[in-house]
Amino acid sequence: MSNHSNFNLDASPEIIGGHPYTGPEVDMWSMGVMLYAMLVGAHAFPGNPDKVRSAILAGTYTIPHDMGLSPESIDLIKGLLTRDQHKRMTVEEVIRHKWLRAE
Repeated sequence: MSNHSNFNLDASPEIIGGHPYTGPEVDMWSMGVMLYAMLVGAHAFPGNPDKVRSAILAGTYTIPHDMGLSPESIDLIKGLLTRDQHKRMTVEEVIRHKWLRAE
């Protein structure tokens, strides 16, 4: 995702912080940004590029409580949009997540 100024709206904090692409951790963040957009219908980090950059670096976003999101979907979003890449959910954890396993 990018906006009119070509600012990468799904970039992870580590990428915005100037670290090189490392693989799955960065991709899991992007998955969280896309999942948030699909479930909420808005971007997790809205605003102008400076505001978006600051919010991503801080890992601050708000999940609206009036959207009717399940606790499981909120848990998955939070696991994917964890600022610390070492604590962020892995592909294996996402595959086993209860939201994806709901019957």
